[in-house]
Amino acid sequence: MAAFGGAMIRRRRGAAAVEFSLSLGLMVTVIFGFFELTHLQELGVAASAIVQDAANSAADVHTGDHPPTGIEAIAAGEAALDAYLSTSLIPCDAGCVRDVKLTTVGGWTAVEVTLALPYAAITHVGFAPGALTRKATAIIQQ
Repeated sequence: MAAFGGAMIRRRRGAAAVEFSLSLGLMVTVIFGFFELTHLQELGVAASAIVQDAANSAADVHTGDHPPTGIEAIAAGEAALDAYLSTSLIPCDAGCVRDVKLTTVGGWTAVEVTLALPYAAITHVGFAPGALTRKATAIIQQ
């Protein structure tokens, strides 16, 4: 009877090891996917803040008593974007697309700042969107 009970315990241990090895791949994928999504969310929030701050800086540039011209607003937006990116942890050296332009919003002149960051997966599990694009618009006070 003891020999029969010992074989059953070994069989259960073997089944548990097989079940664990089968579920380990799924658990690792879920954990790394969580890290990937967290990193992507953090990068998106930082890029959104940088773009909005650059648009606000471009729209608020003062040139005496007159509202800024288009060239002054675009130059201020590009300078602000460069300043914010140089002090952030966002890698924007190769493949980063930056655009500052004037646009019209409801009859008002506005500055539109766009930032597209190339995104590569940090864990190589799951997806990689290719590029993370953020856009912000700020109306120039007349």
